Amino acid sequence: MHGLFLAAKSDTFNALQAWALAQEVETGSKVGIYCSDNGELKMESMCDWLLSRGSQHQFTAPHMSAQNGCVECLHCTLMGKAHAMRSTSGIPVNHWDKFVLTACYLSNQTPLTSQDGHTPFECWTGKKPDLSHLCEIGCRAFVSVQNHHNPKVYSHSMECVLISYSLDSKSYHCYHHESHKVFVSYHVSFIESHQCGTTPSPVVTPIPVTSTPNITLEEVPDNNAAPFHPPTSMTPDLPQHSG
Repeated sequence: MHGLFLAAKSDTFNALQAWALAQEVETGSKVGIYCSDNGELKMESMCDWLLSRGSQHQFTAPHMSAQNGCVECLHCTLMGKAHAMRSTSGIPVNHWDKFVLTACYLSNQTPLTSQDGHTPFECWTGKKPDLSHLCEIGCRAFVSVQNHHNPKVYSHSMECVLISYSLDSKSYHCYHHESHKVFVSYHVSFIESHQCGTTPSPVVTPIPVTSTPNITLEEVPDNNAAPFHPPTSMTPDLPQHSG
């Protein structure tokens, strides 16, 4: 249901195996046909793995990306959305991967005409998505400092920018301009553009926080962010389920 980012193309096969196992546990079904280009997945270990599972591997013609047009168009759409959100939010380019995941997450909650107005989330799970937690990407986000030792005279929140949603918990990812860190927290108050009649500002003036050493929020430092390499294909081609 969401994208996967790999440190190297050599990790593709292991990531695909982990993905397939997770989907089998969730749905109880196996993938019958995998479709990919003639790249990293065209190898003997992939062939042996598929033979052991009774699955089939189909390839597109060499140098013919148009044969996989649906996936290529989806990649282009997600990258366009991610670029627009990152640019509007004024976030450094090394956080581009978080916005791609955000674009993918929001696309899964968006109705499709090809699915008779149903969302991909609903088609996959059989349940309508809960949209009550969604807020405007790039809006002002005041993250509460959850620290019992924080003196009353100090700031009790940090002004950040909402950049994404956590995929494994009910929390938000907020970027703090002053420290250049991403904080993951559920205790966030938002001020969206419709509340003040303006659009999100690309440059946010942060509120000074004088008690940062004891902050108990989860911090994600910049050095863990993925390097920016505009991908020709961000994820392995999506496998097709057979009956």
